[in-house]
Amino acid sequence: MGVRYTAEVSFLEKSPRYETEKPYLVLLPEGAAVDPSIPLHNLKFEEKEVSVLDIRDCQSAYHLDECGFEYLPHTTDVTAILGDEPTVDHVNAYKAETEALLRQRFGAVKVVCYELRLRERKEFVRDAFDINDPLLVEGPALGAHTDVTARSGPEMIQNRLTKEVLDQYRTPEYQFLITDLIACDRVVPERAGEVYYIHQNDNQQWASSHSHGFGSGHA
Repeated sequence: MGVRYTAEVSFLEKSPRYETEKPYLVLLPEGAAVDPSIPLHNLKFEEKEVSVLDIRDCQSAYHLDECGFEYLPHTTDVTAILGDEPTVDHVNAYKAETEALLRQRFGAVKVVCYELRLRERKEFVRDAFDINDPLLVEGPALGAHTDVTARSGPEMIQNRLTKEVLDQYRTPEYQFLITDLIACDRVVPERAGEVYYIHQNDNQQWASSHSHGFGSGHA
């Protein structure tokens, strides 16, 4: 079922340092006054080869409730978001389109697209940038990770939804098991969030909706 290929993935290094020091990454705006002697991160990664399953020909076998992800093919109507000069209006239209797509797929009453990142497959060398700029173009994401943790998920929800909405839609029954996920502080000027970086484990299973490169993967 599906074609397999090999790809390199950047995993957080299994360093004894992280047993006593929490991983962190500081993202600063231009002109920020900081002590140059303090490192902006303590992250170290290691490249590992993994076997990746291309799921495009077997997409119906993967469901969100069972696997934590599923493949949802869609062609955007906001084609300008893929161009050289997207605008804030294009970003907002794309977020609204995403919300509508997920409402339709899952029969949801309310969907909130809280963040969108524009990325290009090239490296950007920057000491500082405006993380809140909706038109900021970034390079590939740093290391294998997931953006939401057991701490940051509830914080993001509380920061973006009213108490009335929280009381209406929040359910306490959902549970999950945290394995190979290492919490990392992600610090921006107005708050300190958290993401999970991933330690490599031979028992992990990787899937992608891209047959060339590793643009969209799931463990």
